[in-house]
Amino acid sequence: MTNVVNNRLSTLTTFAPLGNSENKNIYLPEKYHDLIKGIYDSFPLKRESSLKTMQKNLIAKNGTINSSMHMKLNIAFIKVIEYGENTFDEIISKWKYYKLERAHSIYLHLNLEDEHTPHISAKANEIGFIYSGIIPYHLNGKDTLILQYTNMRIDFDEIKLFQDESKKILNFIKKEYEETYF
Repeated sequence: MTNVVNNRLSTLTTFAPLGNSENKNIYLPEKYHDLIKGIYDSFPLKRESSLKTMQKNLIAKNGTINSSMHMKLNIAFIKVIEYGENTFDEIISKWKYYKLERAHSIYLHLNLEDEHTPHISAKANEIGFIYSGIIPYHLNGKDTLILQYTNMRIDFDEIKLFQDESKKILNFIKKEYEETYF
């Protein structure tokens, strides 16, 4: 880039499997079911999706969360490794901390292979997290749902895409962004 950039830039992560994949069961939040299923259908991956919501309480033990902040980019990551009865309280605590640290964006990584993800995803939506993407095999080898919380104004007209599927995903995110933040 030769020009001065006055705005933050967006990044896009892509995924291409390098071999045959094993069949996995994933638990999709109802709000994102059709979107995520469509994305998986475009991959050569074997996934069985379920809208079944978790019927039992979270496991009566402490969960495991890793979190970090990338100071130069001013973004934070909250990665839920294992769910427990305290998981959402820990997410809220980390979310508040990173907001106080003035992180521009906070990314919440949830394990799509765990039946508790739809429940935690819905609760995260209540505090302002919106869809950001999925990455197969990302979180300790598990398929990952990524939600994003941002305190920045996003100019969606500046995002240039070429594939119709990408535009469909961006329109979904734009709609959820506008409904959540305005």
